[in-house]
Amino acid sequence: MVTALLFPGQGSQKVGMGRALADAFPEARRTFAEADEVLGEKLSRLMLEGPDGELMLTRNAQPAILTNSIAVLRALGPVDFAFAAGHSLGEWTALVAAGARPELVSQSLYEQRAPDALHWLGEALARVEVSEDGRVAWLTVPRGLVSREFLDAEDLVGYPRSIGGVKVAVLLREDEPGRVKASLRAKGEVPVNAIAHRFGGGGHENAAGCTLSGTLAEATAELLAAVKDALGTGRST
Repeated sequence: MVTALLFPGQGSQKVGMGRALADAFPEARRTFAEADEVLGEKLSRLMLEGPDGELMLTRNAQPAILTNSIAVLRALGPVDFAFAAGHSLGEWTALVAAGARPELVSQSLYEQRAPDALHWLGEALARVEVSEDGRVAWLTVPRGLVSREFLDAEDLVGYPRSIGGVKVAVLLREDEPGRVKASLRAKGEVPVNAIAHRFGGGGHENAAGCTLSGTLAEATAELLAAVKDALGTGRST
């Protein structure tokens, strides 16, 4: 029999992740302690206690998922596997499982910002808007505002999602004239994949995407109207 390892990607993070694992396995506790030391911060506390908005930010979610996956692998003990793979971020975990050094992976992911990245981040975050009821936050990025490389590397939609009280966050980026790409994120109360499906997109309940035709303003109005409709029929907490 051939054994393959498949690791989860971004979106699988949740406050409390790793708690039962750390309680049961010293290997997991050591892994969390190693991550805290390498990163120079209490990532394990954020994983166990939150807050949710902070854990969901890419800069925290990705090392948390990587750490938790490696903790699981170490708790299992030696595994004779033929293949290792992952969904999105899980590919990094697969590399670590195959022998890559976690601290080098961490440096590659989180300590290689371009010199202009913080300037571009400020330009983008200045455009965050929040609905009057505080349940929807969105960010529009006109073509040419920031570099394409920055957009591809930075999970901008995580910032409006981190705002307290927000149920759905939306990022709309003008890909080219007449074409707008949208990313949607939720917190478990509104299935945003259903919203994306209305525009020919897809994803899962807490993370989805789609492409809209029209100007950035037109696409924003159309998508926010669909989000408002979904909030009226979303699951109650």
